[in-house]
Amino acid sequence: MERLSTGTSGLDRLLKGGFALRQINLVYGEASTGKTVLAMQSALGATARGFKVFFVDADLSFSVQRLESLDRGRELAENIVVFQPEDFREQTRITESLEVLLISRSLEQFLSTTVSSTGSWPIFPTSLQDSSLLSC
Repeated sequence: MERLSTGTSGLDRLLKGGFALRQINLVYGEASTGKTVLAMQSALGATARGFKVFFVDADLSFSVQRLESLDRGRELAENIVVFQPEDFREQTRITESLEVLLISRSLEQFLSTTVSSTGSWPIFPTSLQDSSLLSC
C-alpha cells in the first residue's frame, strides 16, 4: 500500500510508513495538540510528491505564516488551496463539491480528516496538474 509521510518519523513508524493513500485517515485530539501542524506537514509532503492539496480549514486555524515556517513550506505553499467555510453547511458543500470533482476526473486522491472540538479539515492531494481545479 502506498503511503504519505506525516513528516514525523516516529509517527510514520507507528503508521507503517505514514498515511495510506486513497483511504480515509482520521486524526483526532484535544485543542492545541498539533493536529493542524500535522495536517500542514502532510500537505507539504503531498505537494513535494507532485500532488495538489485542497485543505478545508473548518475551525479557521490555518496560518500561512505557520505553513511557510515548516520545512519547504514557502517553496511548496503555492500547491495548497485553502478553503475556510463559515459554518458546517458550507463545509459540507465544499467537501461534497471536491469529492464530486475528484471522482468525476478519476484522480488519485488522499483524504485525511483531522477533527477537533470545533471542526474538521479534509486534505485532498491529487496528482492532477490542472489549474481549473483552483476555481471550484
